Amino acid sequence: MSLLDHRKSKRPWRKSGMTLVEVTATLAMLAVAAGAVTKLATIQSRLTRQHEVRLVATLQTQNAVERLQNVSYEDLSAVVSKLESDIAYKDIRFKLNPFEVAESKGLHLRIDAVDTSDESRILASENLWRIQSSQGVSDESE
Repeated sequence: MSLLDHRKSKRPWRKSGMTLVEVTATLAMLAVAAGAVTKLATIQSRLTRQHEVRLVATLQTQNAVERLQNVSYEDLSAVVSKLESDIAYKDIRFKLNPFEVAESKGLHLRIDAVDTSDESRILASENLWRIQSSQGVSDESE
């Protein structure tokens, strides 16, 4: 290199390439960026999983309601007992409560999909009502 080349160069002591400090700073920035991307991907994955779990729970409860939709007032207790022992409904809790209104008897069935890791956490819920009046049977679902 000639003296003239050194005068044109802004850094005459540097021949070419990057210094160790520049390489270290670049690697540090890449590490931070990779960490941020990994963290965002983990959060997105967790949210997607939670959404899928809730969707499955909702579909399970709606499936149970559909199976019980056409069951008569008299047969509801027996059918619910069968469903409680069915392996397909292992994450579903059925709670059947009788009630009376005026001269009518009725049954309220609450169907809850619970979290497998925490039984007290309800993911989805449906209600089914059966009312037997003196004039006949009236069915409602919610």
